[in-house]
Amino acid sequence: MAKRVLVVTKDIGEFNVYHPVVGMLRAAGIDCAVIAEGLSRQKWSDASYMTVSGEAFSELEIHDLFRNHKPDLVLTGLGAPINLGEKFGLAANHFGIKLGYVHDLWGVNKRSQAVPQFVCVTDTLDEKLVREYPAYNVCVSGRVPKIYVTGSPAMDALEGENDNPLLSEMINPMAGELQTVLVLGQDESTTPMLEGLVEALDVCVEASLGDYVLIPRLHPKFMKNDELRHRWLSILFGARRGKVLFVEPEVPTRQLMKVANFTVSVYSTGLLEAPYFESVPVSWVSRLGREKMKEALGMEQFPLVTMHGAAEVSTTSDWRSLWTRSISDRDDMIRHANRTLQTDGLATRRVVHAILKELD
Repeated sequence: MAKRVLVVTKDIGEFNVYHPVVGMLRAAGIDCAVIAEGLSRQKWSDASYMTVSGEAFSELEIHDLFRNHKPDLVLTGLGAPINLGEKFGLAANHFGIKLGYVHDLWGVNKRSQAVPQFVCVTDTLDEKLVREYPAYNVCVSGRVPKIYVTGSPAMDALEGENDNPLLSEMINPMAGELQTVLVLGQDESTTPMLEGLVEALDVCVEASLGDYVLIPRLHPKFMKNDELRHRWLSILFGARRGKVLFVEPEVPTRQLMKVANFTVSVYSTGLLEAPYFESVPVSWVSRLGREKMKEALGMEQFPLVTMHGAAEVSTTSDWRSLWTRSISDRDDMIRHANRTLQTDGLATRRVVHAILKELD
């Protein structure tokens, strides 16, 4: 009888991690069922996968599903804020069913109170963070989960991203000495990031350092918050010296990275993908940004910055220094980031190999 794996996802990042894994597991004869909530539901549907909607699962219904479906393994996403991923993880612990995580960022296991039997981590730093996580050393089992250093399956899809000639046609005629900046919104920390970035860009133009096109890609969940949406759009429409280009959400973010000189966010996974497309990753931090990063990752500086593969900016002066760095300096940072992240296209295979080993 085929082994049964239950996969639980919430957001686009979790879909990007588990979509290639589910495909490869099914090809290996594993029975994979997907419980999807939030933004991941549409992504699975677009990829022609049938899923079970997780929007209204109660704890009782989750327990009934476990009794009836009897999965051999549960794999959950770890998006912030976590929801069903934690509930299904705790249910797996309750029923003694093996639980696994696949990371796409450092230390995201902290987001769930459930205790996994194994974790597929991004790199050796992530391995260290999991191994030293205090909650695993004082849990009932009293042992650290088995750790596999695999990389993130989401990174494997980068190679297949197509160019978007329409984007290039729109951007190229806009100015001469043009810098294209992609800004990726996240949570409430997006507000000080946008405030600082727009001011810094305008100052650079006023100092005759070149023109800019700013491409915002704001988080759809937080755009539903009227106060945040109005504030963010007000900041963007207040850009005085450059152009702001709003691109339809159907255009993949990775295609935007391919035309961007800089990709700016606080701590999103987009900062890991940007170097692959030769876009300089920039973590724009503020007091609120560091607080949110600590809540999400357990640290106040984005690890790729610590590894010298991304720039950290918090003031107009910081941005101006980055803006005026030589092309060769920027290229060196991008090359270092790609070496650090080891995007070899084989992460999905390593993850699936680990899962099959755990199912054996």
